[in-house]
Order: sequence, then structure tokens, then C-alpha cells
Amino acid sequence: MPYTIHQQLAYNVWANEELAKTVDRVTEEQLVQPVLSSYPTLRETLLHIWEAQLIWPSRMQNKVMDKWPRLSFVGGKKEVMEALVTSAKDMQKFASEAGSEFLAEKMIYRNMRNMPYETVKEEILFHVVNHGSYHRGQAITIIRGLGITKIDNTDLITYLRISAGQQV
Repeated sequence: MPYTIHQQLAYNVWANEELAKTVDRVTEEQLVQPVLSSYPTLRETLLHIWEAQLIWPSRMQNKVMDKWPRLSFVGGKKEVMEALVTSAKDMQKFASEAGSEFLAEKMIYRNMRNMPYETVKEEILFHVVNHGSYHRGQAITIIRGLGITKIDNTDLITYLRISAGQQV
């Protein structure tokens, strides 16, 4: 049976929940400590993942976001991780309720720089999860650099093994 977007979105929820366990070991000070990465802090990296999970489903519903959501986000690690996990669950629910015909449609949209694009909606959702995986990897590298050694596994294969009832 082919791997589906619904499995991919379920994996994304699980991976964000696993990441939350690791982030729980970080102090509030470490969350905002400057780092060398794509984003200047662990907090900004996590908020970037969250933003993608908000922005793309919004675009699919023809809602316009004209500013980055992280610019008005308030909260520490608990709030960041709750927002990240909740947005993953909301995206999963959105895709489930939207149906296969909706997900197969091409979407014409403009990005935050007002550039026009056209992409199949299901492909966009695969992108959002892949994007999250990339930045979760960065978050883990940042966390290791902060001295945290107990890191929860967020690999897709681990999720698939758990889902199949296998020992990990």
C-alpha cells in the first residue's frame, strides 16, 4: 500500500510530540541563547516550523497572512511546543476533512514576497512535513550544542516501526 499524506501528517504530529519531550530538557535561557544556525535561536527555529504549519493550510483556505506569525508570538518553551504540536494536529485534521479531491487540486497562490506559484495541495502538505523534519534536525543539533544529551528520536522509520507495533 502506498504511503499517504495522512500517514505523513500523523508522523508529523508524532515527531513534534517527540521533539517536545527533548525541548522540555532545555532551560528558558537556552531556548533564546544565540546559536549558529538558519535561525538565531532554538526558539526562532521552532517558531519557523510552527509558522509553516499555519501558513500553508491558511493559503489552501484562501486566507491571506501578510506578516510572519512568529513576530507576535508570546511565550516560552511550553507555549512554543504547544503551538507547534497543536498546529500539526490542526493541519492533520484539515487534510482529513478536506478530502482527496480537494488535496488533488492545484492551488494558485502568492508567497510572503508576493511571488505567484501553482502547486498541488497534497504536494504542499508533503513539503510542510519535510520542511519540519529538516528544521527539527536543526533543532536537535542546536540542543546537542547546548549540552543536552538525552534526545528523543523523531525519525520516520522509528514512527513507522512503532505504528506497526514493532519494538524500537
